[in-house]
Amino acid sequence: MKKLLVITLVAVSAFTACKMRETEKDIQPTEVAARESHRDFHAVLEGAGAQTKVYTDESLHVLWNKDDYITIFDKSTRNKKYHFKGADGATGGDFEYESTGYGTGEALSYSYGVYPYDERTGYVHDDIIRAYLPGAQAYKANSFGRDANLMVAKSSTDDLFFKNVGSFLCLKLYGAGYSVSSIILTGNNDETLSGPVKISFDASNIPSMVFDTATPDELKKTIVLSAETPVALGASEAEAVTFWMVVPPMELTGGFTVTIIDSEGGMHTKTTTKPVTFERNTQKPMKAFEVTAEALAPLPLGIHPIPGGGYTYNKTTDQENIYESEGQVWIRFLNTASVSMYEIGPLPASVAAGDRVSTAKLAYYENGVKLEEENLLLTVQSIADGYMNLVSADGVRFVVHF
Repeated sequence: MKKLLVITLVAVSAFTACKMRETEKDIQPTEVAARESHRDFHAVLEGAGAQTKVYTDESLHVLWNKDDYITIFDKSTRNKKYHFKGADGATGGDFEYESTGYGTGEALSYSYGVYPYDERTGYVHDDIIRAYLPGAQAYKANSFGRDANLMVAKSSTDDLFFKNVGSFLCLKLYGAGYSVSSIILTGNNDETLSGPVKISFDASNIPSMVFDTATPDELKKTIVLSAETPVALGASEAEAVTFWMVVPPMELTGGFTVTIIDSEGGMHTKTTTKPVTFERNTQKPMKAFEVTAEALAPLPLGIHPIPGGGYTYNKTTDQENIYESEGQVWIRFLNTASVSMYEIGPLPASVAAGDRVSTAKLAYYENGVKLEEENLLLTVQSIADGYMNLVSADGVRFVVHF
């Protein structure tokens, strides 16, 4: 018989904060927009009308979407937001001005475009753009998800020819009865895979990137591909489903590991230890492999890292297990070694193995200052023998002994 944990459900909203550089705080975007004139830009995607390496597999499509937004530095260091006027599926089209963001406003000899739009994107100096290679990507059939594929353009006219900054990993998975919720990519030598990057251009306006180490807290060691609705896998190699990830052009000297989270919260791993080189605008197809069940070894009690990161709690040996605040019940994890505290919740009134619940994770230091708040989609992996195993879409596992 499954054991249930009875607690209260409430909706929790996450918030995000925007950081501005100190030199830009006093510049008011609305004042800038009022005294500037704006024109449309025509943007074309790399590969449109020509063969490129990224199109060697017809299942991968690089296309504009109706509601795409880009950053344009219109011969000025100010970040301006532009909106695509065309329809879904276009390889080119016009973008119209929407709003002006922050920037010092210095004149530039060229205009620069960056997809996707991000208010943090900035012109650095000497033909260098600072942008973000996303670590959280959304699954899309036969392509990569919206906002996943970082692209840039440099032009002296109103025509922007966007070029891909990253490379493309193609994973093909099959397994009878399995549906994939998320896939986590990690380098076996602890390489940085996502976060802020500095992009420069050669004489042909071909971009190259390096990670920006000036803000190490923003650099991530993973790329997580998540599916809003779990993706059912085919039963045989011939029916394998393709999953695309945008990855940095680099060499993973020790190979990489992919951790697959299925719709029931199960974990499945595949590792290659051979060096793998990802090149800009080039796909790296991997041989299709089968997703099979793996026995998860019992975790020792306490708070410690596990594949994808995770925490455990034992109410008999640690301090408070479940606490109540304003009628809401949360699970609290304490880590005396790092003087930190983690909280997740609230959970539904009753949970059983296989349930998926939307909750939140909050992180604090001991002095009560909140460091982090984010939404989590948790799957109850199992409830047995006094233990409840939950796993998030990005592979973080929570084990509660209740």
